Amino acid sequence: CDKTNAASADARGAIVGNLVYWAGACALMIVVVAVYSRFGHVSLARSVEALGAPSQLLPLAIVTVPSTVSGTFYLLSEVQCAVDGVIAVIGVLMCACPVAVLCWVAYMAPRRLVRMELQQTSSRLSGTACMLLHKHVTVLLHRRVRWLEANTKRSDGVEVCREKRRGGTLIKAVEDEESGFPRAQRTPHPSWCRLATVILIDYALVWYACVDVAVLTMAALLSGVSSLGSGSACRASAIVVLVLYWGQLVLCAVVRPFTTLFSHIFALLTLTLSTLAVAFQVWYLFGSVVDGVDLSALYRLLTAAAVCDITVSGVSIVKSLFDVFDVLRACRRHIKVMFPMLFVHVSFLSEPMNPNPLERTIWKDDIDSVISAIEGTPPALPNCSV
Repeated sequence: CDKTNAASADARGAIVGNLVYWAGACALMIVVVAVYSRFGHVSLARSVEALGAPSQLLPLAIVTVPSTVSGTFYLLSEVQCAVDGVIAVIGVLMCACPVAVLCWVAYMAPRRLVRMELQQTSSRLSGTACMLLHKHVTVLLHRRVRWLEANTKRSDGVEVCREKRRGGTLIKAVEDEESGFPRAQRTPHPSWCRLATVILIDYALVWYACVDVAVLTMAALLSGVSSLGSGSACRASAIVVLVLYWGQLVLCAVVRPFTTLFSHIFALLTLTLSTLAVAFQVWYLFGSVVDGVDLSALYRLLTAAAVCDITVSGVSIVKSLFDVFDVLRACRRHIKVMFPMLFVHVSFLSEPMNPNPLERTIWKDDIDSVISAIEGTPPALPNCSV
């Protein structure tokens, strides 16, 4: 394009930059899989399973959705040359990809996996301050749901739920009524569960992830509509965004789609603050067209909206710190598989070793603690129909 404005150049740069970001993340994932396969002495397929690839790429792709949607909308509304059309088509595909992947996972997860419910037993809050803090943190981070590979064959189509207590955790396992054995059996290679591990770790209801990304995409699209210069279009799009955020907030509060209490509180807090920020902006947009309005009051509305946005950013940073801690724990487990000799002399920091690298502790946090509690026929315990 010989003649172009700064806005078009920014829109092209946003889409192309995000595409390069995607390509770089994919290349890095390929390198990590190859390195793990080489030093872990396993095949590439087993390496992909162990690392949970490519599910780690989905959060990175979702981060780029708002800027990609905004750039794509602008290029479609202001096409200046053939290159703009090509880049806009690429942007549309990039926006649709995360939604399509999440819809596929939401459709397949209930058909391939079994959702295990784990309930912590209540304990007295006594002891030192550190012990009390540890108990509260444990409650916040306790995963109430885990996804496991399922053996879907049943003799009579009847499922029951048995309860068994293991340590401080109450486990509900879906079983076959006739045989009495758990319907969720550990398979030698839990490939499907591992391919979507990043999603399944955080979501007890996978379809809510589709709703989350769809609302994010629609909000970014409506933000592009508000930039067309029409006051009525701007106000209408702001109202629609407010309705979307409010609906998602109510839905999240009702269905509780996350596996941990911490994620649930984080989602409710960020949605509440985002809804308030949009509500203040809508108030400002409608108040600005009224004659004789107090401008200082309107500016205070914008200040309140900015405070809400800044608070959301701060809370997100706290959540990111917990995510970084989880990533470091996962990296430590994988490094132990690739370089087991590094942990021979520090047994007090390491977990029990097993000669097979892919059966040591790679899935310990996700599977082993549940499987060890449901293996074998449980004793006579209360049944509950599913």
